[in-house]
Amino acid sequence: MLTYELDRTSALPLYDQLYRRIRSDIECGALASGARLPSKRMLARHLGVSRITVEGAFAQLAAEGYVTTEERKGHFVAPFEGAAAAPVPTCSKDSSLCPAPSEPAEPDEDPLTPGPLLADLTGATAPTGLFPYQHWARTLRVVLADGSEETLLAAAQPQGSLPLRRALAQHLRGFRGMDAAPEQIVIGAGAQVLYQLIAQLLPPDACIALEDPGYPRLARIYESLGVRTCAVPPLTDAHAFEQLRATDATAVHCMPSHHFPTGATMPAPVRSLLIKWTQATPGRFIIEDDYDCEFRMQGKPIPPLAAQGQGRVIYLNTFTKSLGAAFRIGYMALPPALAERFRTHLSFYSCTVGGMDQAALCRFMETGAYERHCNRLRTHYRRVSRQLAQALEEAIRPHGGSLANVGAGLHFTMHLPHVRTECAQAAFLQDLAQAGVRMNPLSAYRRTLPADDAGAFLVSFSSVDDAAIPLIANALRMCIKPSPEPR
Repeated sequence: MLTYELDRTSALPLYDQLYRRIRSDIECGALASGARLPSKRMLARHLGVSRITVEGAFAQLAAEGYVTTEERKGHFVAPFEGAAAAPVPTCSKDSSLCPAPSEPAEPDEDPLTPGPLLADLTGATAPTGLFPYQHWARTLRVVLADGSEETLLAAAQPQGSLPLRRALAQHLRGFRGMDAAPEQIVIGAGAQVLYQLIAQLLPPDACIALEDPGYPRLARIYESLGVRTCAVPPLTDAHAFEQLRATDATAVHCMPSHHFPTGATMPAPVRSLLIKWTQATPGRFIIEDDYDCEFRMQGKPIPPLAAQGQGRVIYLNTFTKSLGAAFRIGYMALPPALAERFRTHLSFYSCTVGGMDQAALCRFMETGAYERHCNRLRTHYRRVSRQLAQALEEAIRPHGGSLANVGAGLHFTMHLPHVRTECAQAAFLQDLAQAGVRMNPLSAYRRTLPADDAGAFLVSFSSVDDAAIPLIANALRMCIKPSPEPR
């Protein structure tokens, strides 16, 4: 039986303490791969804590891939090679908040929408009514009144405004557990601009591995800049990592916290393998796209690879999801060596974000307005996610359908066993569009790798209105048609 002394006077919740202790034992090998953990009821009784405390610890361990769950059998330690533990992020007010995600991915082609649009579940439509316009307008007025021409011109320096970079460094430290100095941060007008800078920072012969399925524009951007790319499966298991290791890639662009479009989270053993992969050969890097991380609905935020990457991780993020697609500000935190290379070789660039926008965002963050805004968004999205998932499950359960990765962010996946053939999938999407619901299959986000996700669909709910949820579920019921019985 696992025995731990938990400090009831600590500021850390008991479930968090238990999670850390078990995680530490897994990483150091005290709990061997495959070992069965005690039942939640027995462990709670043994430690003198509530079952909810143990459930919270086990849920976080499972979310990060330290343990696996087998129905009616229990929890088991996942294979783990014992890499250094990532620092657990701490928050001054709400530990579930993280920085904003990078740009939303879109399919290469827009699906047909012949009927009046009821709901867009592709993620291509921005939500309305959630941006704090009045507060932002007041912030702009204050910046105009208190600022100076000299201040606004100073924001045009290559890496962006120093006050904003300081605010971003503090933000990363508090919400993601990262120690990134302002000198390591580069601000740009969205992720696509930052991708171009990354391509220039890497060696000319670099090959970047891209997860497939993934963000369709990513490969086009890198390849248009003359960067060679190769495709690997989403890095969610050891088999996918082995496929990465078989390539000649010198960098990998991935979404560890919440992969698009599958919604999966990179498990801890794969994180460990990936960090070791960068350390095995000089010049290897991870490009960590921290997509969607501030809207994790269940458990604690997943620690970023940049917090344990030992100078081999380029951290990338934007404010697209939290402040809107029209808000073109992104940033990256470079390893010290690449930050120095940026100053040496790319300092001729001017920052692509206007000085006024940088000054306003800086103040918005310093006053706590951004944190409060994210709190409100998370409350809204948590409600929508819960109601939508419940409604969809009721609609698809009679047909053997299921949902995956609900609660990990602003999208999840839906699996329909009766819609596996290409013909059935096209007919289903056409019927759904006619009913006013826009949806994409996971296959729409694939580039080169063989498709193994038949019957899988993306469900992005960032623009879904509460009132539309029953209508979406009803449209789904009408459009799901069981496959005919074989003759």
